[in-house]
Amino acid sequence: REREREREREREREAPVGSQPSNVVYVDYIPGDCTERELSHIFRPFPGYVSCRVVPRQGTRWLYGFVVYTNDEQAGLVIDTAQGYRLSPEDQRGLELMYAKTSVRVSRRGNKR
Repeated sequence: REREREREREREREAPVGSQPSNVVYVDYIPGDCTERELSHIFRPFPGYVSCRVVPRQGTRWLYGFVVYTNDEQAGLVIDTAQGYRLSPEDQRGLELMYAKTSVRVSRRGNKR
């Protein structure tokens, strides 16, 4: 248990999250069997969706990811609305959403630059 708590604290220190608004949403506690396609089905219905990416995390069953929107207001709406979303009834924790440290430039057509 202590080793798990230490890994959790280390992960929190290294998390790519920022305190300033960003058009990129950092998504934590994605279940290990979730795919990018499944994650995109959750976030695509929100206005301004551009893309998403799932990243494996070593030493844990959780994944993390990033979802890009056209601007920070749309990303903020997602954070407020989908916070704690559970992908399945077995998912006790739910997704944790916050602004990422960096933004991504998006063209007027909604494509990443």
